[in-house]
Amino acid sequence: MSNPNTSLSASIVLAAYQGERYIRDQINSIVKQMSQQDELIISIDPCLDQTLSICQDIQNEYPNLEIKILRGPKQGLLKNFEHGLKHVSKEIVLLCDQDDEWMDNKLEVVKDHFSKDPSLMAIVHDAAICDANLNLIEPSFFTFRGSKEGYMANIIKNSFIGCCMALKKEVIDLALPFIQPLPMHDQYLGLIAYKLGKVEFLKQPLVRYRRHGDNASSLHHASIGQQIQWRMQIIRAMRQIQKRIKNRSTRKK
Repeated sequence: MSNPNTSLSASIVLAAYQGERYIRDQINSIVKQMSQQDELIISIDPCLDQTLSICQDIQNEYPNLEIKILRGPKQGLLKNFEHGLKHVSKEIVLLCDQDDEWMDNKLEVVKDHFSKDPSLMAIVHDAAICDANLNLIEPSFFTFRGSKEGYMANIIKNSFIGCCMALKKEVIDLALPFIQPLPMHDQYLGLIAYKLGKVEFLKQPLVRYRRHGDNASSLHHASIGQQIQWRMQIIRAMRQIQKRIKNRSTRKK
């Protein structure tokens, strides 16, 4: 269980689809770190495998933990994450994929960093890249990716990776509903965090980032044309977010 002296509560959002192969290991790596003040929200897009029954079994195994299972919208990964994020209620929000594994101290480390710096809006931590059997491929995703901090640096080249992100709930509140179209949710949320405060890139691997043939994301680069299109989409989205910030400021006056 998480350190009981840590006062912050966490919402953990997992988007699932056809995840029976790895999802039990992932959830088990999460629940053993949770306290009764935390919640795990699993949004499951309708699928034909045993993902739902596995999640229900774990839910029954941990009756003292808050584990919510939602029926996903069946509109793809981005919409599935958005659906899960609509149900968060805690102070900080962590994203996770169905096929990775958390390292044993992840939740405690994340909570500790947020508790020490109230101006912190997001954390992006490093990950160890592993194969399907969790054999190490690369010790640092940051190094492999060439990850960089900064708002403009992450417009030009995205260094945000959802499974390694934790955000204040204020970021989620501003982000919802997701502005469309979007390349992906992680860059969108990370850039919003920059608009609201500090973002820390934590050079500590806290996830075993499993790579296999069925990953929803890819380590390979998209075409130049696709990258330009995605950058235009994210720039337009950030303009809309700036309008939301302005409108909220006006309403508070």
